[in-house]
Amino acid sequence: MDYRDTLLDMILDYANLSSATEEIDGTIYRTRAMQERSGITYWRLPMKALALAMMMLLSPGLITAHDDEIALDPLTIDGAEVNRIVLDPVSRAVGYVVVEDRLFQADDSGAWTESGALADGETVIQDSADPDVLWSGTEPECYRGGGGSTPLMRSSDAGATWTDTGAADVAPLASWADTGIVLAYGCPGLHLSLDNGATFRTLDELSLGMQVTSFAIEAAPDAAGAGLVVLLGLTGEGGTTYLHRVDLTDLAKPLISDELMMWYAISPIGVDGDGTIYVGASHGVLVSEDEGATWDVSREGLESTTLAADPLVEFPADLAPNSFGFGALLVNEDQVIVAGVDGQYVLQGDDDRWALLSTTDAEITSLALSPAGSTLLCQTEDGVFEIAFVS
Repeated sequence: MDYRDTLLDMILDYANLSSATEEIDGTIYRTRAMQERSGITYWRLPMKALALAMMMLLSPGLITAHDDEIALDPLTIDGAEVNRIVLDPVSRAVGYVVVEDRLFQADDSGAWTESGALADGETVIQDSADPDVLWSGTEPECYRGGGGSTPLMRSSDAGATWTDTGAADVAPLASWADTGIVLAYGCPGLHLSLDNGATFRTLDELSLGMQVTSFAIEAAPDAAGAGLVVLLGLTGEGGTTYLHRVDLTDLAKPLISDELMMWYAISPIGVDGDGTIYVGASHGVLVSEDEGATWDVSREGLESTTLAADPLVEFPADLAPNSFGFGALLVNEDQVIVAGVDGQYVLQGDDDRWALLSTTDAEITSLALSPAGSTLLCQTEDGVFEIAFVS
């Protein structure tokens, strides 16, 4: 029993809970074992005990947890709550936030300055080469009918003005203004522009009848526009998603890989700097360290938000809707963080275990770093919330 176990027993005594006596692999699982016997979840401990517990259980540089009543703190600007974040898809850092329809841009210090207003469009991204360039667009309801046509809009002055590109019914995925490359998705599949959105072509090599439901950049293009490689999750009407690599090193001849992996439902994906791929699937986080050739399932600590078996192999009976899976996944240099149905979890170093950061009942659709990198920002339908990193 190491010092963390001893401190945990002291905290449990403070909270009038009995300590576990059996040997369990890791502190997180000792707390989970105790909650199963006592019927009390460890994040409902008194606030003093909770603060101590999470400082103890999480390594330095991770994120502080909050009591379940104040699991996430609303992000505000001058007292007004932020309702949306705008990301750089490469760095996954937030370049802009939105209050109502007003855009605020981050400066080098992380302070916010009002810069413009939103254009019509459900998806808004920041360019990865020029922070003043923004894109806004909406994917149509593919193969289901309904909805009107929405133009793809571009701003080159941080949202002060917007220009209709002439394209429509596509949502932006990523762009690099210095190369002219813009990636978007619509019906069908992936769309590529080499002239900053003036014209697009569809990658016909991708399967018809499939929607782009997840996206990650494996390699960004160089200054000449060469070297771009992305990962796409393509989902069919039956709910199965297929992962493919799209190699755009030669922009005239894109290479589409065979299926790298398949899973049930829509899931977020990410890639770290070493090329390790992460998929937030229904039955755990799928991990590949060899470019998708082989896969492992990482689930320890995620039992409450994942299924015990792959639903493509064994689908559980009487499964409650929205009772499993992940709404968002964030990979940065040091951490992998997922948003499950009951809270946010961080991968514990090389231990292949996940630790709970904070609980929430809200569905989180995006995770990102604040401009200064000091907080984790969580996008929900009810607004944007933040969790502070431990110094």
